[in-house]
Amino acid sequence: MKKILVVDDEISIIRATKRSLKEHYEIFTASSGKEALDNVDLTGYDIMLCVQIIPSLYSLLLYGNTCITVTVIYLVAP
Repeated sequence: MKKILVVDDEISIIRATKRSLKEHYEIFTASSGKEALDNVDLTGYDIMLCVQIIPSLYSLLLYGNTCITVTVIYLVAP
């Protein structure tokens, strides 16, 4: 089963996303960009799903010296 890390600072969004995906994926959660990056290499996620752009995570992924091998998907409202 594929592992997805859901990242959001609102617990209600995390719960709803987890509920929607749990039948097909193994779901893990993080409530901050730092928490997500601290755990991403340790657990071997296949996808990191960010329900909103979290500035600390976004800038670390773009400009940091972090070497991660995970697909990051940002879901944003128009």
